[in-house]
Amino acid sequence: MLSIIIPIYNEAENLPSQLTFLQYKAEKFPIEIIISNSPNTTDNSPEICKKFSKIRFFECDKSGRAFQMNFGASKARGDILLFLHADIRLPNDFYKQIIHAIGNGFKMGFFSYKFDRNTFILIIANHNFTNLNTFFTP
Repeated sequence: MLSIIIPIYNEAENLPSQLTFLQYKAEKFPIEIIISNSPNTTDNSPEICKKFSKIRFFECDKSGRAFQMNFGASKARGDILLFLHADIRLPNDFYKQIIHAIGNGFKMGFFSYKFDRNTFILIIANHNFTNLNTFFTP
């Protein structure tokens, strides 16, 4: 099983489309979706998450993405962990890509991504940190 772990902090804007997409995939493949909520969340993110039947929602007792990711991982039932930001969109065939990569002996990996805006900083980040085989993404 694939466990998708999403640490959230005030993600009400991103969650409806993200969770709709992931729930649809979880109905087709062995996927669990874990939300690890920050104790500092002040928007209605928890209420949004609880509307989805395939979502396992947890309140993390510590704030910070690393704490939330580790907390979510401790709740995971799957053998494969996928850490995902609420605002990152996976490719439609992500499950098949992951299973294929594991079948080819890969122990870890990442999906390249691009930003939805073209500011100078995001262009630099996209070029140097998210898509190329660099020091940051070998």
